[in-house]
Amino acid sequence: MNRCIKDWNGKTVIITGAGTGVGKVMCHELASRGAIVYVTARSMEKSRPVADEITTKGFTAFAEKLEVSDETEFKRVVELVKEKHGKLDVLINNAAIVFVGEFYEMEEAYIRKLVDVNLSSVLIGTMYAYRIMKEQGSGTIVNVSSMAGVLPTAIMVAYSASKHGIIGLSRSLRAEGRAFGVDVKAMVLGFVQSEMLNKAEAPVGDGNVLYETVPIKPMATDKAVKVLINGLRKKKMFVFVPWYAKFYYTLQRFIPGMVFKGAVDTMKKYRVVIADKNNK
Repeated sequence: MNRCIKDWNGKTVIITGAGTGVGKVMCHELASRGAIVYVTARSMEKSRPVADEITTKGFTAFAEKLEVSDETEFKRVVELVKEKHGKLDVLINNAAIVFVGEFYEMEEAYIRKLVDVNLSSVLIGTMYAYRIMKEQGSGTIVNVSSMAGVLPTAIMVAYSASKHGIIGLSRSLRAEGRAFGVDVKAMVLGFVQSEMLNKAEAPVGDGNVLYETVPIKPMATDKAVKVLINGLRKKKMFVFVPWYAKFYYTLQRFIPGMVFKGAVDTMKKYRVVIADKNNK
């Protein structure tokens, strides 16, 4: 049974949202460890440069266009890897979008888009990969979640809801897949350097306003990815990065009232920050 990954040599890996940020660095890290990496992004213009960088270093990577909300594209990429290599070892669901602001300010269309990218596409893509892994009797599905997926998270309500869904998917499918040799893990990320907040939908400025509300210095992406990948060597379902992600997860389990108060206080501070920006 494939309960942990200790040797990446020859492993076929699909990573979504791999054109930038955490996904891109994961591609480089896994390829350097011997994996056959499929770099996927919304366009070949985003995925090809990453694959080229990797192959230039002498490692193995392929670029594919994958708009995760397009189920036909997701199915095509999953089946392509199986057909070309005879197996699919790992799927890393990393692609996500975020809205930073008051929930009442969201547009209905963006809520639907966010849920489609962050949750629905993960469910469908995972289903395609899981079918292959079940038949071959092994495989690992890694879902990138967030502290927002295990804690009450004001300012990012819809994102938090989608990431809670990712945790539910991971826990539940892990139970189903055990008999078939398929493992499911969830990465719980705190503040890690990424371009996601730069691209976030936000009523004022961009998603980086979050750092003015929660003044925590983000962890360097390359350092965070090494910890995440090393965490997959362990049998536990959750991989936490940075250290405080596990700390707050534990607090939520045993002292949920304290964590909830923290979310309320964070929202109050956010409103003060936004008021100051609007008054300038």
